[in-house]
Amino acid sequence: MEESKKISEVSQEDSVTKVGDLGNPFRSDQLLTRKFTFGPYVFRRTLYEDRRVKIMCGLKSDKGELIAIRIYRRDTSDSQQASSVHLENAIQSSINHDNIQRLFEMIHYKNHICLVLQYPSRGTLLDYISSRKMLKEGTARRFFRQLLDAIEYLQFVRVIHHNLNLRTLQVDKDGNIVMTDFSMAGTFNAKNKPTKAMERGSNNREFIALFNLAQADEHGKLRGACLENPESLLPYTGPELLKYDDMYTGPWVDVWSCGIILYAMLCGSLPFHDDSMNPMGDNIIMLKNYINSTPLTFPSHVTSSARKLISAMLEPELRKRIGVRGVQVGPWHRGY
Repeated sequence: MEESKKISEVSQEDSVTKVGDLGNPFRSDQLLTRKFTFGPYVFRRTLYEDRRVKIMCGLKSDKGELIAIRIYRRDTSDSQQASSVHLENAIQSSINHDNIQRLFEMIHYKNHICLVLQYPSRGTLLDYISSRKMLKEGTARRFFRQLLDAIEYLQFVRVIHHNLNLRTLQVDKDGNIVMTDFSMAGTFNAKNKPTKAMERGSNNREFIALFNLAQADEHGKLRGACLENPESLLPYTGPELLKYDDMYTGPWVDVWSCGIILYAMLCGSLPFHDDSMNPMGDNIIMLKNYINSTPLTFPSHVTSSARKLISAMLEPELRKRIGVRGVQVGPWHRGY
């Protein structure tokens, strides 16, 4: 079996794109050649760009405070896009936690929608791990405790992040984890919690139809913690999401992603991505089968308590996967 992908090889999409003609913030070039402002904000450089969003670093001109700006091109023909951005704004503006990126405001600028956010100045957790190959257990535990505390808070306010990975987790100037990017976040209604039988049948279309699990309530929330599958990054995606048109139990999805992240911090590589038949992990069916059939392996330096915790979080069967509270009371998380 080939060695797992190293953290530095996880993605080829992490390179920074800088912008030139700031009259249009979606045109890319090499450097910022002239200042571009809107309101009190000044653009400085591009941190990330894909077909959906451009993320820029800027300054709040009256205070000189660094900020991050998520810029969405407004597509008047795509009502779902506008709804998604407004949901992202609604969710993140209602959140208040030390380890979650603060949203300052949403601005409509010409044909763009901009979210102005806290700027975690030390980059992504991917960069942080890559520069060190892997993290010492004490550092990994401190980061992981902060991550779990943020996840517990989100579940308390009925929010699922859906997109936890080494790029959406960043490090601030004080060396603390900051959770970013709520573009795939969703809410759930715990008052109408599914039964155990419903959760077991959540990947069965007939079962979903029988109990109307796909029907939203008057607030637009799906029954219990069942949510529709979002797009997600495959290396961090639980096997219950690796099947189109399924339903899944939301809170346990973030737990799986936390297990992948902890493995990456301690091992310097990702699990389940050493399949020689599917080296890029982009065949969803093969990836799901590989996860379900392949036992986790660990480098020799990983302690037994860390192995047990990661294995409990990366349990393919939802009913057996550990929850946030179970992680927090365990020996590794508590430090002994």
